Amino acid sequence: MKWESKLVSPYNGLERRSFWKTGVSETHPLELTDIYVKKFEIGRNDRIATAGSCFAQHIAHRLRQRGFQVLDSELPPPDLDTETAKRFGFRLYSARYGNVYTVRQLLQLIQECSGLRRP
Repeated sequence: MKWESKLVSPYNGLERRSFWKTGVSETHPLELTDIYVKKFEIGRNDRIATAGSCFAQHIAHRLRQRGFQVLDSELPPPDLDTETAKRFGFRLYSARYGNVYTVRQLLQLIQECSGLRRP
């Protein structure tokens, strides 16, 4: 009896554009199409929360620069200069919870903020 693998993977059946090698690195730069597909619109009046690592910090900064409503639940004291505030974690994310590296960590953080989990 021959053994057959029925490996189920979230990557099965995805288009070539879904993978770096076939969608980007093996494609001529002028022929890149459909790499990004917008899933929803973000309006200037939508309230946006940020969490993550340095990438999320840069996204929050750029969104603020462009007039979007990035939530900030922990504002620095009014007399604290910008550089010191940054050093102490103000204005990096929507609160001073530091870097969030995993979905599980983000879920736990949201549960704690919502009173559904005690640290």
